[in-house]
Amino acid sequence: MSGATPRVLYSTHRLMGKKEGAKETTFFITGPAGTEGRVRLYSAGKERVTIEARTRQGADVRTSLTQDADGTVLIGFPYNPRGTGFKMTWE
Repeated sequence: MSGATPRVLYSTHRLMGKKEGAKETTFFITGPAGTEGRVRLYSAGKERVTIEARTRQGADVRTSLTQDADGTVLIGFPYNPRGTGFKMTWE
């Protein structure tokens, strides 16, 4: 993998939209209730500064993060059928 911009590589369910920039990555994803979702991002050699995850109704969503040696970040979270929005900032 190469490039200067972090980007979404894959998700385990429906990625409804995304915006990828050098300092911020946002995306919106839906999935079946009662299941765990996963999204893998390429970090482009940048450090993750913040992550926010919220339902469409504005409730905070619990996330787990794993930064791998290959320059990717794996995010785990509970799916919400109405969708969850994510915002990550990078340095």
